Amino acid sequence: MQNATRRRLDHAVTQSTHGVLTIRDLDAVGLERHAVSRLVRDGHLAQAGTHVYVEHMANNNWMGACATLVVRCGPEAMLSRQAAARLWALDGFTDIEPTPHVNVRVASGARGQTVHRVPQLGAPVLFEGLRVTSVGQTLVELGAELGTARTSGSRVLSAADRVELALECAIHRKLITVEDLQHLVASLPARRAGLPVLAKVLARRPIGPPTESWMETRWAQELRRGAIPNVRRQVEIFDAYGRFIARVDFLIGDNVILEADGFEHHGNRAAFDRDRQRWRELQALGYVVVPVTTRDLQYGPEAILRQIRSLLAKRA
Repeated sequence: MQNATRRRLDHAVTQSTHGVLTIRDLDAVGLERHAVSRLVRDGHLAQAGTHVYVEHMANNNWMGACATLVVRCGPEAMLSRQAAARLWALDGFTDIEPTPHVNVRVASGARGQTVHRVPQLGAPVLFEGLRVTSVGQTLVELGAELGTARTSGSRVLSAADRVELALECAIHRKLITVEDLQHLVASLPARRAGLPVLAKVLARRPIGPPTESWMETRWAQELRRGAIPNVRRQVEIFDAYGRFIARVDFLIGDNVILEADGFEHHGNRAAFDRDRQRWRELQALGYVVVPVTTRDLQYGPEAILRQIRSLLAKRA
């Protein structure tokens, strides 16, 4: 490759969306059609569609695949569904690289099972140069896409369970509010794909603050599945003098506390040690603290649920 061609291509790539270029992008840096053909022939570019090209490094990564589909589908296309949830970093989707899906308003040159002509709900968000569906629209569409359950530890999570993980994460991170979601559900026709799943998650959600981690949401699901009564989450505990002691993950009944535990939950040793001090103070006030870990979820939460039922029966 000639130095001048290399410089022009490098400049085009730096201005591109994850290494995806249109013929206009290449024209803008002075690369003529014969030069583009030579770059494709020599493996520096791959043709991804009509007048759409991918730089060879981007051709082998997930973000490059997402960008390619969005660019191929036109200026109003938006990354959607699980791919959007991954970019929003919603719980349950951060550790996967799902097949990219896009939404379009009108029929486009790119067609297939991953291109959907659907109404837009709110303005798209620009994320690292990619147009992505809003959080609300992403949650609705997850309910439509997640027909296949996914295993989490010893449990098989339903579509509603997985949407719940994403929803609690979004609320906790202040990406959207419960009120926003309720308004969205009320404004959409009942036949909208995915809406029944989101409506179910909202209907069963307790009033109050969101959970603060993936593990807390999973334990909220297990407590509900195990029919444990009188569960409140993110409860502040004070001593007899009104001094704040702790905010606990779950308060069950009057005196049983369920707390997510482990270094992976706390992030560092100092936070881990601070929790131990909090637990000692809570126990001194008459509370029973039941610590739970990801291993308890992996190998079956039934033992923890039996322990909680036993504690509640003794204090009844």
